[in-house]
Amino acid sequence: MPTNTTEIIGQSQPLAILLVMRDFPYPTTDGSRVDMWNRALDLKAIGYSVDVIATFKEHPKPAELRVVQEKVDHLQIVRRKRGPRQMIASIPLQVESRKSLRSLQLRRAYDVLILESEHVGTILDNPQLKVRSKILRLQNKESDYFRQLRLATRSLWRKAFYLMEEKRFVRYTAKLIKLCDILWFVSSQELAKFRELDPQSAKHTLFVPPSVDLSHMSQQPLISNRVLFLGSLGLPNNEHAVTWLLEKVHPLLLGREGYLLQIAGNTMGAPLKDLRELISRTKKTEFIENPSCVDYLYSDSSVFVNPMLQGAGVKLKTIEAIRFGLPVVSTSIGVEGTGLLNEEHVLIADTSEAFAKAVGRLLDDRKFAARLVQRAQSYLRTSFDGQRIMRASIESLAGSRNPSISELLPTPRTGGAG
Repeated sequence: MPTNTTEIIGQSQPLAILLVMRDFPYPTTDGSRVDMWNRALDLKAIGYSVDVIATFKEHPKPAELRVVQEKVDHLQIVRRKRGPRQMIASIPLQVESRKSLRSLQLRRAYDVLILESEHVGTILDNPQLKVRSKILRLQNKESDYFRQLRLATRSLWRKAFYLMEEKRFVRYTAKLIKLCDILWFVSSQELAKFRELDPQSAKHTLFVPPSVDLSHMSQQPLISNRVLFLGSLGLPNNEHAVTWLLEKVHPLLLGREGYLLQIAGNTMGAPLKDLRELISRTKKTEFIENPSCVDYLYSDSSVFVNPMLQGAGVKLKTIEAIRFGLPVVSTSIGVEGTGLLNEEHVLIADTSEAFAKAVGRLLDDRKFAARLVQRAQSYLRTSFDGQRIMRASIESLAGSRNPSISELLPTPRTGGAG
């Protein structure tokens, strides 16, 4: 890990943080956006000066820009670029498409740079960047993530592309890790795997749970028979999960009076032809595309489902559903790395029959569903206080205190099925 040699800002001034995001964080229509947005709010709440650089595919609306501008000290947005040249680059497409970060005008020097995943690594090539310490936020193990996408798709050309991205991320991530001072893992399980391969890494690796607004835990009436899935529908692993839900689980619940399955989320510009056709011909379903506000979706529902069959890292949709006050039925993959336990915080099921039975159980026993939510929210309050963990980590880097990073806070449980 590099040593910090440059003095930037005196300790009498608030620490200056540069947060570089792989996507525009608002509105918070998927788990990654929730995590990035809440982290910016947490860092401001601690008292730091926070500048944000966010890359985007579709230009944010003026109202969305204003929301972010009002909460941070300075905002810059950078369009992602994709084309044939990016496809054949030596670095991952997700990184190459954000290479404009290399030439972006930067307005000041910083104490700490936080990279929101490897996708924004090209900011380190910017000659104007002056920063004392660098933190890499690891949302997923990207090579594993693209391997899972490769397994999920039936398209041969997509399989080839995902394989290429998988191999490129293996090389790029290894290089980027060496350039950063601290690694913030979103998944306690992936942190444990990383430390097992490199026992010396405990000095510069830390479990930083998804940023959750612990001050606003909701309670829902749980009186309807509506079941909700909310996630990034433009991602192949989510599309695969929803297809399994519609084809294998949903038919087992159709006999319930008043039952309705709501499929909602950010389509990310993907056509989703097959999924749209499947939803249109399936009874008792509703499709909510790119919702500008998600609060009403949670309040109108009584069960949240996370039917993920492939994926890496923490599935933040599960955490957000709990925060919004819904009981969760999930596959084992859907709670991986969270420490949430079966029957104590959520219901876990990995077959279509067991999954449907678990949904029915929550619809039939509202008192049990409410207790499940209560215990899950209590667990989040004790184990997902990301603000406290981030502050300890950043202040350690800044030199105001110097504990071993591995001793800052205990790592939460990695169990799932329990």
